[in-house]
Amino acid sequence: FEQAEEWMMKSNGGKLNKEDRQVLGGIYLAWSRHLKEQGNVDTGKVLGLLEKGIQTSADSEEIVMEFLKCCESFSANPEERNAYMQRVLGNGGISTSFLHYYMGVQDWKQGSRESAKSHFELASTLNPGFKVITNNLAMAIASTSKDDGELERALAMMDELIRQDPANPHFLDTRGQVHARMRQFKKAVVDLEQALPLARDKDSIHAKLAVFYEQLGMPDLAMNHRSAAPAG
Repeated sequence: FEQAEEWMMKSNGGKLNKEDRQVLGGIYLAWSRHLKEQGNVDTGKVLGLLEKGIQTSADSEEIVMEFLKCCESFSANPEERNAYMQRVLGNGGISTSFLHYYMGVQDWKQGSRESAKSHFELASTLNPGFKVITNNLAMAIASTSKDDGELERALAMMDELIRQDPANPHFLDTRGQVHARMRQFKKAVVDLEQALPLARDKDSIHAKLAVFYEQLGMPDLAMNHRSAAPAG
């Protein structure tokens, strides 16, 4: 990896075009993954390589997402971790969209749904083509909004994602939640029943289906799904 980096840095007199930067960013990404596979990983070195990758190829979603995963182990102190994230990703453009995505996820975990929605809105504006951000924004809208126009917007976003990826259980789950927020429980059930076989968190899907079938006046089906999900 060191030789590949050196060769790239010397090519064209050190003046890298966009394609060169993408290749060099890919080298840093592969290098970081190689180190992680070795065991007893030096997190600081891995993050340093990914930081170089972001500086080299800031529009690489793959590098940034890998960086976000690794940042979880950077520091037990959330303020220190967030400051580091802002230093690396706060330079504008697509990289900043991932900063807002990350901060939105952290807010969501802490129950700050409105703040999470604001971050996802900013992330989506900066990076409208990234599906995970779009999905999270629609989920946040479904969780926080009762406005018909907002919910229709969330539904349109999810319809487009599912058109592109019809069997994605995360997208089907989110659209189901949007339908439920709009009190379209039959459509919500259809989405979640389709999501169930491929969902990682089947317990969550069963719990939602129990609620939605109850709303449809189908207590037997509600009980079946409630029994399939753990109590509480």
